[in-house]
Amino acid sequence: MPSRNRHERHAHDLAAAQVIDRHLTTILGVVVDVSAAVDPGQGACARVARDARLAVEIAERLDEAIPLPEPLETWDRPVLFLVALGGLGIYRAQQRAAASRREKLARKLAADHLSAAKARL
Repeated sequence: MPSRNRHERHAHDLAAAQVIDRHLTTILGVVVDVSAAVDPGQGACARVARDARLAVEIAERLDEAIPLPEPLETWDRPVLFLVALGGLGIYRAQQRAAASRREKLARKLAADHLSAAKARL
């Protein structure tokens, strides 16, 4: 298999990034919908099992939402499963970041409140 030069690799990477960019809103929207619908019933499962179950459901919904040409249609479920896991990872990271920001804000407000209370004494 001949190796591709840097320009060809960059062109392929750019094309892949453009495909992801075009469909990211759809992917993340489906992740949120599936998380709201499926996740509450999976409470007793381990996190990995829950995420795999969510990724399967997301892949099924993405398969219906994103039409692919025939050569890709054969491999769409495994690929969409991996895309769903990536989207789920992005979603979880955003949730953790938002929780961290809320926690920092709460600590800052508590420290400000404590400082104000000490100043009044």
